[in-house]
Amino acid sequence: MEKINIVWFKRDLRTEDHKPLQSAIQQGIPILLLYIQEPDLWADDHMDSRHNRCIYQSLIDMNTQLITFNQRVIVLEGNPLSVFQNLHHCYAIDHVFSHQETGLKQTYDRDLMLNDFFIKSSISWMEFQRNGVHRGLKNRDTWRKNWYAHMNHPIDEVDLPQIPNPPKLHDVMEYEWPASITNSNKHIQYLGVKTAHQTMTSFITDRGRHYMQNISKPETSAIHCSRLSPFLVYGISPFDKFFRLRLSKKNSVGNGTCPPLEVDYDGTIILFKNLKWKTA
Repeated sequence: MEKINIVWFKRDLRTEDHKPLQSAIQQGIPILLLYIQEPDLWADDHMDSRHNRCIYQSLIDMNTQLITFNQRVIVLEGNPLSVFQNLHHCYAIDHVFSHQETGLKQTYDRDLMLNDFFIKSSISWMEFQRNGVHRGLKNRDTWRKNWYAHMNHPIDEVDLPQIPNPPKLHDVMEYEWPASITNSNKHIQYLGVKTAHQTMTSFITDRGRHYMQNISKPETSAIHCSRLSPFLVYGISPFDKFFRLRLSKKNSVGNGTCPPLEVDYDGTIILFKNLKWKTA
């Protein structure tokens, strides 16, 4: 059987600053880029079709970037354990690379089952920290130090030109997205890597100005709110990127290369504090 590595995308839908992807590239063997549509997960009350639309648009953006390098993310549907079992029958899986997913208990229980399967199947699962959350902490004595250490880590550059080719697909039926997701809708915010950067930058440099004065006003709140939630939730633009951009803006003000901030400025301060708490 063909020896391969798998990069499993979950809430990290991007091709930049992505340590699992870069780690797989460095191995030098064929890489299967994978996203799994999980019916059990979508049955949860926390999930909605708009989340699915976000995922679809992000994967489209990713594949637009990847096609230049003869790669793409394939989407399979099913219980992840069954999906990996089927792939294990078709390929000699050496490593699975992914970010740790934090969120619903359902995904944590899923990962425990997968970990058992990978161990029994002699597959090395390399998980990397996704945000400020440290799984399995017994106390919070050092969480602040660890949080800032993670946020200040060097950007994990991804050498896409060196990405190995994908393996030949064997009897794999790819997921077909429903028209309700693929059809465009001008009333719904478009999501994707390029839009994520534009939205984050505009909030930090402009729209976040006078956030507190406008967030409760129907006629102006749509402009001054961050609109970053979907990008952060699905890792299209990770929180540490927001942290760096905000720090850069703060430093620009401090050294005089940027106009002083108004006293009532910085919706970014409020957003930063809320997000810091949620990723701690």
